[in-house]
Order: sequence, then C-alpha cells, then structure tokens
Amino acid sequence: QYNFKAALGAYIQLLGMSANQDDKYRATYQAAICSFRLQSVEAGMEYLNKLIADEIYFDSLGVLKLRLAEGYELDGDLVQAEISYSEVADQSKNNIHVTEANYRLGLIYQFDYDNLTRAKEYYDNAAKSNRATFAGQDAFQRSTDIGKLDEFKQKIKDNLHFLDNKDDN
Repeated sequence: QYNFKAALGAYIQLLGMSANQDDKYRATYQAAICSFRLQSVEAGMEYLNKLIADEIYFDSLGVLKLRLAEGYELDGDLVQAEISYSEVADQSKNNIHVTEANYRLGLIYQFDYDNLTRAKEYYDNAAKSNRATFAGQDAFQRSTDIGKLDEFKQKIKDNLHFLDNKDDN
C-alpha cells in the first residue's frame, strides 16, 4: 500500500525472528525493494548481496542480479548497472529475466547514452527472448519506432542528396 517505511520495519522484524528459508528470502528481498523505494539504495543493495552470497538461493540469482542492477541504476552507476544487466542477459536460463535485462539495457542506451542503434539491438534481443511480457512488448514497439525513425532519416538524406544533385544540373 505504498507505506514502504512501515513495510520495511515489518520485514526487518521478521528477519529478527526464527523464520524459515522461504520467509527469510522473501523478507530480505522485500526489505531491499522497500529500501530502494525509500531512496536508501545502499541498504537495499546490502540486502540483495546477502541473498546473492547465500548458495541456497542460487536458483533466484537471475532476479537478484536484476534488482541489484536496478540499484546501481538508481544510484547513478550506469556502468555497473550495464555490467550487471549484461550478466543476466548472457547467463540467465530464464527468458523472462533475459528479456528484462535486455529491455533495461535498451532503455539505458536510448535515454542515458542517446545511442539508438545499440538501444534497438537490445530491444530486438528483448523482444526475441519473450514478447509476451510487458518488457518484451514495449521493447518490440520501441525497436519498431527506432526502425521507422531510421527509415525517415534515410529518406530525408536521399531527398537532400537528390536536391543537391538537381541543383548541380
């Protein structure tokens, strides 16, 4: 209910109790997410790193690394975010995680690096991985839009070239 401070307190309280592994995982993961929402990125990343370091949660590594990359992104460390998203895109067996990682990389390249060519590559990879998710659908749409923009730019260049040659005659 968007009361992240109260939720974080409840998750921390649960972590202080003798919870089973599943409850401990959920509480730690949700504590990380609440910390991010409260702009306490460092604390959120500590929670995630605690889970990543525990071998029992190996099967959740993809989603944990996605959230860690999100933390880097929130913290403004785009280089580390890109590295983390790339690891998930290259190593995860879960195509939903691969889709999200490529989608987020596309967003970084489109909006932070202003590199539409690379953004389109990542969007294409995301759409190819799984177009059934929001990330896959949005990636497909963004890739299509960038492709249309490229076509439009090429037409403008061709028209300008044609006009230049026409003036020469």
